[in-house]
Amino acid sequence: MNPLPPWRPARSTRSRVWGVLVLLALLLGACTNPFKPADPEPPDSNQVPEKWGSPEEVLETVARALASRSTNGATAYLRAFSDSTVPGDKAYRSFYDGGVKTGWEHTTQQTAPEPWDIQQELNVHNTISGIRSTFDYFWQWGFDDTGSPLDDDPALSDTVVFHRKYTLLAVPKAGTPEIIAIGYVDMAFEKQGGRWSIYRWVDRVDPAVGVNPAATDQRTMSWWRLESLTR
Repeated sequence: MNPLPPWRPARSTRSRVWGVLVLLALLLGACTNPFKPADPEPPDSNQVPEKWGSPEEVLETVARALASRSTNGATAYLRAFSDSTVPGDKAYRSFYDGGVKTGWEHTTQQTAPEPWDIQQELNVHNTISGIRSTFDYFWQWGFDDTGSPLDDDPALSDTVVFHRKYTLLAVPKAGTPEIIAIGYVDMAFEKQGGRWSIYRWVDRVDPAVGVNPAATDQRTMSWWRLESLTR
């Protein structure tokens, strides 16, 4: 007697078996479609939007960058200033308040570098971030009320000068906000290829605060720039 051939399911039976196996695989995979594209990574919450379309947008970017503790914030801050390595761009220079410079040199027994350029600016964001490292920061621009000329009109020229008061507030989780930077600045902007940037920062002390403030951290950007050399 010939042995029975091995059993093989009929074609229709094989189709049903494969259907059941696929269904089980989907159920065991918590209904996850293996062919679905991977979900995109969530955006970086520390991302600082960089806007350079006008002097006002540059000021907004600087404010957001100084309020951020992220590497992206430090990069955005530095990119607000002109880079003379780009053909046609002016070289960034910052000028100290004279009284602040003299006071810092007397206190530290060091000589302030001249000129202050983009290379010296590299550690400024990091220094300011460390003044109150656990506080939230809010940088505020206000209009100059000391009698400076009106701002130039960016629609009329590719180089303009703005006059501003600045204040950096450090806000604890509980407690009273502190002012840790305050002063006035005359800023010169240039536009190259549709992009505005700051090429000159002329710093001035707030007369209401003075060169040697009672609250020791109510300093100008002149002071914090110089302090970035030692911290």
